[in-house]
Amino acid sequence: MSDKVMPEKATTKAANLLRCPSCGNTTSFLEICDDVVTTTHYKQNPDGSFSLEERDFHSLGTPKLLCNECEEDMTQQHYHQFSKMIF
Repeated sequence: MSDKVMPEKATTKAANLLRCPSCGNTTSFLEICDDVVTTTHYKQNPDGSFSLEERDFHSLGTPKLLCNECEEDMTQQHYHQFSKMIF
């Protein structure tokens, strides 16, 4: 039997990881928008029911970024970083 020690896996941390300054949350965030116009396109079926075909949203207000854990408003500190990291 060998007494070799297995090397630990290297963990990579993103340099741009978003972190709530109040609670330290790094995983769950909310984007809140006021004054949203929703346009929904429906098709009427032969039986009189409707099927949703397409839905568009247009925000007239400024979006806010909140921590989903403690509801800290993180808009000013991190919104620019957040919007660049959505894939």
